[in-house]
Amino acid sequence: MSLRTELNSELLTESGLSLLAEQETEDSGGEPVSGLIHCKAKATLTLVAKAALSHVKVFTAVPIRAKATLRLSGKALLKAIKALKAKAALRLLARHGTAQAPSGCGMQMTILTDPARPDLILDQYLLVWFNGHPNQCQVTLKLDQGAAFQPAFLWQNPGVTSPAILKIDSAEIPGDGLNHRITATIRQAIGTRTSPAGSISQISKTPSMRTTLKPEWCGATLIRQGEDDQPDAHSHELVSVSDLTRIDWRHSGAVQIIARVPVDYTATRTILSDKAIGYADHNETTFYAEDIGLKCAFAGHQLHNVLFGVAAIQNGSFGPVTWANAPVKIRDRYARKPTPMAGPDQIAGTVEHWSLDGLKKRIQQALFEQNGWNYPGDYSYGAVPIEITRLNIIDTAITKALLRIKGQIRFGGSVTLDDLGRFEARWNPDRTTRSVGFVASTGFVIGTRLGRVLTDAQAKVLNP
Repeated sequence: MSLRTELNSELLTESGLSLLAEQETEDSGGEPVSGLIHCKAKATLTLVAKAALSHVKVFTAVPIRAKATLRLSGKALLKAIKALKAKAALRLLARHGTAQAPSGCGMQMTILTDPARPDLILDQYLLVWFNGHPNQCQVTLKLDQGAAFQPAFLWQNPGVTSPAILKIDSAEIPGDGLNHRITATIRQAIGTRTSPAGSISQISKTPSMRTTLKPEWCGATLIRQGEDDQPDAHSHELVSVSDLTRIDWRHSGAVQIIARVPVDYTATRTILSDKAIGYADHNETTFYAEDIGLKCAFAGHQLHNVLFGVAAIQNGSFGPVTWANAPVKIRDRYARKPTPMAGPDQIAGTVEHWSLDGLKKRIQQALFEQNGWNYPGDYSYGAVPIEITRLNIIDTAITKALLRIKGQIRFGGSVTLDDLGRFEARWNPDRTTRSVGFVASTGFVIGTRLGRVLTDAQAKVLNP
């Protein structure tokens, strides 16, 4: 007998031998029977077949086993010696399932540029991955609305199909700095069958090309020099005047205005820095730069050479700088911090700063006045011993009380002082940093609002 697949491939037995041809027969091998005997004959034929079929989704050989049982029965009157013969045929059919679109598809475009010139492209390639065998798949690419093509690829991880990673060097996009869509389509090809397409796309662009636009001309003229601490003619207060420079140029587009100023000096050279000081639209040709002296390194009201220039703006980038023919000498100035406006408390003179020693002296003085003791003030050697002892006890008590409060909060606790408020430890939202906070008591809050000194009990009476 013969066992063959639908594609007419021969199947082997479990021992690796070929099965019998379809037209061949095999004797039962039994002993001849003689005489006139009524007999019954029964035969059982068991066939075991083993084959390897290609599975559609995983592309690996999957062993299968087929088992068929053939039962033959016969009834006859034997008159002479005659051998019984039996013939059987078995055909196994294996059918491929429907080809399915690849799964796990993805892609990534990589563009390598020169670190010194980001607009110079050194290489670009595309990585495509999917679950499947690259040799049994068709990969096509399309750039924007262009025609699709099948590129050459390099299998990056040979033997791995979940996923297989392909590198495509021919997937290049124009170096115009604009967005482009790259579309990859993947199909599985199994025999004469082709699966539906698995499509993925990505938007990529190359760095913007360096602009070649350059303003035709630039010039700078000093309008006034800056001065520090000059008396005002009317109020006689010291005021400062900033320097002012006019910058002109010729260009048909928008520009960035730049000042090259000295920021430091060494024994052998001057350290310069280019600082952007403003921008102008396409219809502007003049810019006034004010207080450039604050950007210069302070050397004691010295004159410094400051060079001005403009650079064209195109597609969000800046072109080469067109510098003025000659620098402008500008005097350096100190950056004076503005004086904060005085509040009502500063005007009324109610703002005080107490040191820890000052706080202790005020508490000591209050205790002496309350108990009728003679407060020695800044006592020296020769003071009354009992008064010195009392001062030492008070000083020690205050110091230890403050240390006890700090120690309690240091461990994450809190301390509440009646008629004053609560000192507590606080954590940031991530609970990585701890800080100290203070919550004023009811008497403290309401008393401050009313301008009075109140206890918590008195505040509750006024504001129940």
